[in-house]
Amino acid sequence: MAATLVEKFTGCILGAAIGDALGMPNEDLTLEERDLYYGGEIRDFVDPHKNTPCRFLKAGQYTDDTQLMLATSEALIESKGFDPDSMKRKLIQWLDMKDESRYRGEATKQGIENLKKGIPWQEAGIDKAGCGSATRAIPFGLYYYSNIDEAIKYARLSSCGTHKNNIAKDSAACVAAVISNLTKGRIVQLDYLKQISETIEVKNKLDDVERCLSNSRNIEQGIEEIGNSSIAHEVVGLALFIFWSNTSDFESAVRAGANAVAKGKKGDTDSIACLVGAMSGAYNGIGAIPKKWLNRIENRKTLIKVAEKLF
Repeated sequence: MAATLVEKFTGCILGAAIGDALGMPNEDLTLEERDLYYGGEIRDFVDPHKNTPCRFLKAGQYTDDTQLMLATSEALIESKGFDPDSMKRKLIQWLDMKDESRYRGEATKQGIENLKKGIPWQEAGIDKAGCGSATRAIPFGLYYYSNIDEAIKYARLSSCGTHKNNIAKDSAACVAAVISNLTKGRIVQLDYLKQISETIEVKNKLDDVERCLSNSRNIEQGIEEIGNSSIAHEVVGLALFIFWSNTSDFESAVRAGANAVAKGKKGDTDSIACLVGAMSGAYNGIGAIPKKWLNRIENRKTLIKVAEKLF
């Protein structure tokens, strides 16, 4: 039985948080470090190793990606759409928590500091191509699910507050477009994502994704060709590749994202798995998410409440 729209909304928000929490222990690790610290692939929520950036968190907790997704969602709900002043207030509240245990992105923090100084929204962001605004674009795909053009427009505009780099803005637009389509059961075509992208870097990365899918690459080959760093188009590109390789299997897809590490290459596993979880949850609904994760994810009731309010 197909998932209802509200089940897709809750699946998307919970899926993102679960992916984030599963990938958190592997963040910024190489394949060799992951195997040394955890004895191989992470298959469930685990406490992060003491040598990892998120070492102060516990199994089932998420990072700044989910915190900012929630802050963005709350701003959209309160203002009934994108409003820079409302978004600014929510982001400043997040910054003022000073919760560094979540391994918060430097560009995001710098952009919000600029907002606090009164720099206008569209000028406040840092000219860096990190993935902070891409993971924050998930709620735009939900809130504006019936109008993809608006989802794309406001995801781009939202990026400017922290990441005004064009690759970051393109990546956020792609995420919003993908999520919006998935709530309707549509897997968006790569050609469409290329059309809405303005930078050659993102267009080329989408070509890499297309080639990997056409040649049935495995996850290791996908990482080699697409990349797994924190640069926005690598995070989004690899998340797309992983999801499209496992469209109907939430557990397999999210676990692949959480273990997106390679020999000698540090992976932004929490952000990659966060996006994979959002995509799979939006497409398959909350019913596809294993109960073992639903029951143990941090702040489950809050996540559900926010998803339902977005709906």
